[in-house]
Amino acid sequence: LVPLKEVADIRFGLKTGINEFFYLTKDTIAHWGIEKEFLFPIFKSPKESEKIAIDTKNLEVIAFICRKTKTELRKEKKVGALKYIEWGEKQRTRDGIPFPEVPSVQGRNPGWWALPDLPYSQIFWSKAHDVKHLHRYSKTPLLCDCRIYFLTPKKKTPTDLLAASLNSSISALFLELIGRVSLGDGALDVMVEDAEEYMLIPNIFTGKNQQILKSFDKLLTRPIKPIFDEVKMKDRQALDSAVLEALGLDPKKYLKP
Repeated sequence: LVPLKEVADIRFGLKTGINEFFYLTKDTIAHWGIEKEFLFPIFKSPKESEKIAIDTKNLEVIAFICRKTKTELRKEKKVGALKYIEWGEKQRTRDGIPFPEVPSVQGRNPGWWALPDLPYSQIFWSKAHDVKHLHRYSKTPLLCDCRIYFLTPKKKTPTDLLAASLNSSISALFLELIGRVSLGDGALDVMVEDAEEYMLIPNIFTGKNQQILKSFDKLLTRPIKPIFDEVKMKDRQALDSAVLEALGLDPKKYLKP
């Protein structure tokens, strides 16, 4: 086994400060004619994917990301983005605070509308876990909301193998052990610091791993079931068997227990 922090960095996703401004619907985009270059799909909620593989076509929320000044937008004739920002400057939060004066958007360059530059990721860790254990994986790098953590593999850690290791039943067991807070209906809350300090995952990053990737690939596109049903699935058992073999353990002896 290997501590997660030795093979990847785990961080909070995007904190916009004003979700109602930065997260757009298709209707809002069409109304203002916001230019495509400022629109980015964002993985906002685990509910958007019951599968390990995230289908970007199913992501409903689009983030408004513009790091140009209003002068630049005017000069480049990016009228849609400019008008949207100007509209936002006149809006207030539910507490009556003008959008530009919200504390969490202060100090941004070139202005309050410019979201911080966060790295894109392919592996996403949910903050809360219930009877289903899955860490989402996207072949296309994405941004994610702060309700989700994102992982950045360290230099010698292959992204696909990290995703496979996290989605093994062994990792599910260790996640159950490190959760600190039990939420309603038995859901488990796991914080960034818990994952950084205590999470262990199967060390499958050396040696032959083609069978692991082959088995993992078959799991990607089907809905993941509750863990007690999942462990009975043949494709799940194939992945867990491949992981056990990579750890030097005989699946015939160890898979069932």
